[in-house]
Amino acid sequence: MPVKTVEFYPPEGLTPAEIGYALDEKLEDREVMSMVYYLADKGYITIESKQKSIILKKIKDVDESEPEFLGTFMNAYFPDESTVFDMKDAPSDFIERFVQAWIQVQIGYEKKYGQVYKNESFTRRFVCILFSILNLVVFGMAVIGFAGLYTAYVPAFLLVFGFLLAWKGYDNYHVNQKKGGIKIALGALLYVVGIVLDMLMLEVSLLKPAVPVFFLAQAAIFVLSMMMATRSDKNEELMLKIYGFRDFIKDAEYDRLVLLSKEDPEYYYHIYPYAIIFGMEGIWSKHIDKLAINNLTIRRSGWDDRGKNQARKGSKK
Repeated sequence: MPVKTVEFYPPEGLTPAEIGYALDEKLEDREVMSMVYYLADKGYITIESKQKSIILKKIKDVDESEPEFLGTFMNAYFPDESTVFDMKDAPSDFIERFVQAWIQVQIGYEKKYGQVYKNESFTRRFVCILFSILNLVVFGMAVIGFAGLYTAYVPAFLLVFGFLLAWKGYDNYHVNQKKGGIKIALGALLYVVGIVLDMLMLEVSLLKPAVPVFFLAQAAIFVLSMMMATRSDKNEELMLKIYGFRDFIKDAEYDRLVLLSKEDPEYYYHIYPYAIIFGMEGIWSKHIDKLAINNLTIRRSGWDDRGKNQARKGSKK
């Protein structure tokens, strides 16, 4: 059985966006910012800041050997013959081009590694939603008869949104425990509010013997639904390397960083886009000052620290 190992570099051939897709199949603000810095690291653009805005300047076209989505992503920032992009004045079709690039990320990833989650994962979670709503309806009808069916409508919506929010948090928990935990908690709160609202509409006394059973059944369905999403075998193997790489960024030993930076003075910048994906750009950035003191890394021209701070803010939205 494969085991997680410490990784000093990302899995070979994977860009930050592809790792972001492999983590949870979700599109987040940090994926956007990670690819901006990935393009800068590759020498395709420079990053500057001006009056609390990020200015991107195009240096050259994306090489044909790069993944297809990288060119589409680049064109989103620099359509036609433009060479300057201001975050405050994005092109009118920026979102459309970015969505197109993200679709290409998905297609490219699945060609190499297949699906992130097994096919039955969605089905299992959907069945959990059905059981939860059915439990709601049956309980209501048992209390006040056929009218209980109608009282379940609004609570059912709250339950569904609670499920979706908690699933998003659970799938993202290994990447960002704080953010994932908050989403799980909010999803659970929304779920409980739906159940309590149903109880109030039914005017049911909490002292009735059936009430604890109803609550326990709903709680069990909620918890089990989060664990119903199982990763594909290839993704599970890939995640061990990704988690090993993430752990290194989080707990990087100074001596190891010294060795890596002596081998490659630009090592810090190569890893920074991936740190953004894991929500650890702040942790990773703390290393550069220590390394710079000993001249073990370099300050990139066109890689503005103020722009880097703007990226951190953008990735936390």
